[in-house]
Amino acid sequence: MKLRKQIAVKATSKAAVKDQLISIKPSDHSMKPVPCDFDPAKYKFQLSTTYDNTKLGRIASWSTVYSAKPVFIKWMNAYVQGTCGKECSNKGGCDKACYVDRSYYKPNVPYTHAKNTIGLRTMPEKVFMDLDKQLTNSKTITMVRLNQSGDVESENEFLMWCRLAQKHPNVKFYIYTKQYKYVERPILNGMVPDNFQVNYSVWHKRGIEEFNKVKHVKNVSAFVYDDGELYLDIAKKDYCQAYDDKGHMNHKITCAVCKKCLNGKAKVIGCKAH
Repeated sequence: MKLRKQIAVKATSKAAVKDQLISIKPSDHSMKPVPCDFDPAKYKFQLSTTYDNTKLGRIASWSTVYSAKPVFIKWMNAYVQGTCGKECSNKGGCDKACYVDRSYYKPNVPYTHAKNTIGLRTMPEKVFMDLDKQLTNSKTITMVRLNQSGDVESENEFLMWCRLAQKHPNVKFYIYTKQYKYVERPILNGMVPDNFQVNYSVWHKRGIEEFNKVKHVKNVSAFVYDDGELYLDIAKKDYCQAYDDKGHMNHKITCAVCKKCLNGKAKVIGCKAH
C-alpha cells in the first residue's frame, strides 16, 4: 500500500530555529526569539532506546515538548511552545495530570524533547532520514511509540510517521492523539499502514464523536482515561494491565508485554486514573 500524498520538505536556517524559542514567562505576551546554538542540520535525531520508562518496557520512543503552553527548557534558557492542542490546556483538562510534567525535573529530558520539536517544525525530512537510517541499521527495535510526550501538530507530520512505518513493515508503530483533525483524513483515505496503530485519546466525552467517525478502521482504537466518568463501554479484559483498579502501577506488566495498544485487538481500551 502506497501513500497517496508525499510530504513537501524545505531546508531550514538558524533564523527558523530562533523563531521556535521564546524568552518569556508563560504569563507574558511578548514573544522575542533568543539566541541558540542548536542546529538541527547538524544534529542526529534518534528514537530513544534507553528503555528507562518502566511502563513502556523495551519499546523505542519519540517525544516532543508536552503541553499547550510554552515550556521552559533550562539547557536552552528559553521557552519552547508545547505540541499539545487546546485539549491539554488547563481548561481542556489534562496537562496538570500529565506524567510527562513529572519527568521534566531532569533537564536532559525537556532538552531532548525540545530538539525533537524544533527538528520536526524546521527540518522534518532530516528527522525522517535520521530515524529511517536508525531503524534500517537496528537489529533490536521491533516496536516504536510515537509521541511518548507531545502530540502531532499537522497532517503532514502524521503522514511522515505513516511513511516511516510503511518503510519498516516489520516494526510495529503506535501513537496516542487528541489531535483528531490531523489524523482523520489519512485514516479514512487508507493512508495509514497496517503496522501503525492509532489510538484516539478519550477523556469523558472528549474524542468520542471523532472516534465514531473512524472506529470502523481496523488499526484505530479508543484509549479511554477512566476516572469514574465513562461514556464508552469497556470490557474488563480490555483495560490496561499496567495499572490496577486503584491506579497503582503493576511493574510486572509493561506495554511491551501487554500490547493492547499495539495489536488492534481491542477497539476500546481503558486505563484507570493514576
